[in-house]
Amino acid sequence: MGSLQLMRWFIALAILPAALAGPAVAQTCTKQDIAAVIDSTAEKLRKLNSAHQPELQAKLRQLGDRRGWSDEEREAKAAEFLDDDETRALDEQASKLLIELDVIGDEAEIDPSTCQTRLEKLKGISTQLIEITTAKAAHASARIDAELNALSSSGRSRTAEQPGKAAPRMATQTEPSPKSQPMSAAPALAPPKTRDARPVPPADGGWDTDTVRHAAPDEAVHVPPPEVLADLPPYVHQSEELEFTVEEIRAAGRGFFGSLSAGLASVIEYAFQTYGRPNGYILGSEGGAALLAGLRYGDGRLVTKLGGERKVYWQGPSVGYDVGLAGSRVMFLVYNLERPEDLFARFMGVDGSAYVVGGVGMTFLKKGRVVLAPIRTGLGLRVGANVGYVKFTPERSLNPF
Repeated sequence: MGSLQLMRWFIALAILPAALAGPAVAQTCTKQDIAAVIDSTAEKLRKLNSAHQPELQAKLRQLGDRRGWSDEEREAKAAEFLDDDETRALDEQASKLLIELDVIGDEAEIDPSTCQTRLEKLKGISTQLIEITTAKAAHASARIDAELNALSSSGRSRTAEQPGKAAPRMATQTEPSPKSQPMSAAPALAPPKTRDARPVPPADGGWDTDTVRHAAPDEAVHVPPPEVLADLPPYVHQSEELEFTVEEIRAAGRGFFGSLSAGLASVIEYAFQTYGRPNGYILGSEGGAALLAGLRYGDGRLVTKLGGERKVYWQGPSVGYDVGLAGSRVMFLVYNLERPEDLFARFMGVDGSAYVVGGVGMTFLKKGRVVLAPIRTGLGLRVGANVGYVKFTPERSLNPF
């Protein structure tokens, strides 16, 4: 047999297995694969929190003891201490990644032609989230260690902690979110908006404002720039019988929060002057246990005059420091809701729309024509500060994000 013929035989033998195997099998990707990456990311974040949280909590308790923090103020002061420029920058990165993770992974239909690309993108987001959360834990630990060492060297508390000195206010009550546009100080009640389809207070004083006052000198007031609210969809005026008056919302807030503080009254008034009467509201509580990054979740009751009451649930990512595990109360004002089912969607925050006064804050969120205005106080204000979106469901969701 000649060398040429022998070579042909070798080539035939080499390609025979591939020929017998038939065409190459395409790599498959399913919705379950997408869900598995999200579940894996959540599990990794939970493990990171579990690994770092006991150590950070212990260090914060030690710092509180050294600084003389009372039990009542310990949580707020710990969160205040941990807030700095680097932490806010890491939180902003993590928040964007968490939103992207949820948006990519939450689509009902999976297109086979793009599934594999989405899967690889989710894996990359997961890796970045773990890196950012790890960096945040290391940064927090180093800050606490440095402060404890400084206190040990000086043998006394910092001047800011000495009696008679006013401690700085909680960062989330005096500073806009890193994603928000700068907000200038202003009176507690901004001038009524005159945009099309936006109601203004009637001339006959139909909107009672007897509980509203200007902020005291030590109360930080932040009002969003007027152009920010241009992102909101038009207000849809409905029959007055289906909408709630400011007096009704005040009464609901007073019964829910226990009292109607000047800050709470101002925020409610601002919502009415900005967007008119809501045709629904939600009263509920939020909770969570992640110190570094994880899930904020809540449940409550949606109240409308047309559909009565029904139980609703919501969840969203949180990357801000949640030092404690206690739940916090929140009221949502709901606008343009035609059917209760329209609430079950993902509502994105309107950047720069945060309005904060006297320890009470509100940020507008939207999905299509439906607008939400969550109102939070104290711990709830800090808890909600870094949530880029809220997703409502009719049942308690197991989706980690």
